[in-house]
Amino acid sequence: MGVFYLPIINLEGEREAKTQDSEFYGSKVIEYLQLRDYYLIKDSNFDGTFDDLTFRRPKFDGKLETKVEIKNTDLSLSDPDFLREFGDYFITYMNKDQEQFYMKFFVRKLRNFQKWKNIFESNKQNSDDVKIFKSMILKHIDVQQKEKICSYTESDFNNFISNCEITQVNYQKMIEKIDQLKKEKKFSTDQDYLIEKSNLIYEPEKIIGNIVRVEKLPEILFVGTLKLRSEFNNLWKRPDADHYVQYKSQLYSVKPINKNIINNYLNGSKYKKIKFSDINLGEDEYLIFKKRIVAAYVISKAASVGFYYNRRLHCLYSPHKNLSNQEHKIKEKRGGRHRSLSKVYYDEDRNVNFVAHKALKINVIDIDKELFIIFNNFRIFTTNGKRVIVGDSAKKLHSKFPPIKAYNNIEISRLNFLVGLLELNTLDFSHSNHVITSNNIELTVECQPERGEIYTDDFDYEGSLDYYSTFEED
Repeated sequence: MGVFYLPIINLEGEREAKTQDSEFYGSKVIEYLQLRDYYLIKDSNFDGTFDDLTFRRPKFDGKLETKVEIKNTDLSLSDPDFLREFGDYFITYMNKDQEQFYMKFFVRKLRNFQKWKNIFESNKQNSDDVKIFKSMILKHIDVQQKEKICSYTESDFNNFISNCEITQVNYQKMIEKIDQLKKEKKFSTDQDYLIEKSNLIYEPEKIIGNIVRVEKLPEILFVGTLKLRSEFNNLWKRPDADHYVQYKSQLYSVKPINKNIINNYLNGSKYKKIKFSDINLGEDEYLIFKKRIVAAYVISKAASVGFYYNRRLHCLYSPHKNLSNQEHKIKEKRGGRHRSLSKVYYDEDRNVNFVAHKALKINVIDIDKELFIIFNNFRIFTTNGKRVIVGDSAKKLHSKFPPIKAYNNIEISRLNFLVGLLELNTLDFSHSNHVITSNNIELTVECQPERGEIYTDDFDYEGSLDYYSTFEED
């Protein structure tokens, strides 16, 4: 998200909390946050919202909101109201139809402060205390809420905790902090908005795309003649049929042709190697042929590192072969981190219900006669780690187990990880050249136009040839 909070703060020092009216306490929380560059957009007293207060801090957090709960009390981790409330916020946070948010709790006194630290300090998020805290929440919520929370992962829960900030501060200490902020103006940003435009720095914005250019086609193809054109109908039933391209009576491959295919589908017992440049087709046919060869190349390369291709969904996925292991993890080609490719979901008797897979959707396109490969993150479900679930059954699973929210940098990282596993930028099967670029296309967008136009009331924009020529030049 770009912003990291210290998850638990103690502004109390060693002083004892002093009881004050909640309304006054809440007003000081608002004043304190406003001095930290937050501005109030909702108050439950007027807007009837679930959270006490809602703030924004656009300069740092963009459009993400910060929800605030005020607890002018001695708060225990076992407090039923707090546990239900925390569970509600977690479910809201995971709601795919709502933007995620930051969460702040201002509490007069935290009972057993060390336990709070064990849960909300980032270096202890995987401790037993976090698991106990979650189990306590599950005991105090209704069945429907419990079902929702149980559908999310431990990582989801830890991620929400990472976006929560717990501040222990009494009324008197809050006043002291407010006076200190007013005096020192450490966090004042008023002057930032008065900077002259001429002094602003415009830095280009870089956008990483999910598309790569095909720099070279395979120099060598392997080709054989089908016994009958109708034989390809039988060949198409094979799981490896997408590794091959049929054109008229010829069968083309980017790698040596499988012996079983030679014996069952080809004339004679041999195939030959030809240069791609020797293929003589019309311009449109040649473009279609190249696209199919590139797709076959990607699928064949993926198969060489253990990926299956599902032609109905146009996606690649890694089978989950050992169903006794809940997760199938694999090490990144670069960086050394292990990532999960699939996860098994069991019933109460430890029987396999289904397996969820991270998959990679591929599409080969042409733009102005150049070829590009588009990659997209995708998700599929299988019955046994291999057989893909489709139709209404798949729709129900996608609905019941929606993907968690993610941010662009997470999605890019996941996409690059999956593409990297296919090793598409290594030597091709004939060991003569690279086929596609190793990096995604990167676009650079300027923050300000290099030239502009001053509009006047008496200028005929629609009738001006210069007006239209300006756009043609761009």
